[in-house]
Amino acid sequence: SPDSPLYVVSHTKDLKKHKKIRTPTSQLIQSALRDKCILIVDDNPLIVRVLEKILEGCRHLQTGSNGQEALDHVTERMKGGEEYDLI
Repeated sequence: SPDSPLYVVSHTKDLKKHKKIRTPTSQLIQSALRDKCILIVDDNPLIVRVLEKILEGCRHLQTGSNGQEALDHVTERMKGGEEYDLI
């Protein structure tokens, strides 16, 4: 939801050190992507978790940890006649 806090991303593996923020920019991101189908792919679980938090509320949000998983998700979605709006 637009009222959910977001996190500042820094180069640390400790998620507790990330600070919660509420900004007009974060609300715009959530609002603009609310009706989108998004695939997040990264081999760093922390990056995936932060992006999931930022993008929560999207119509369809899928994650993968490598290129093969990404291709599998895209292939499966295309079989159903759908595509991702953002990868």
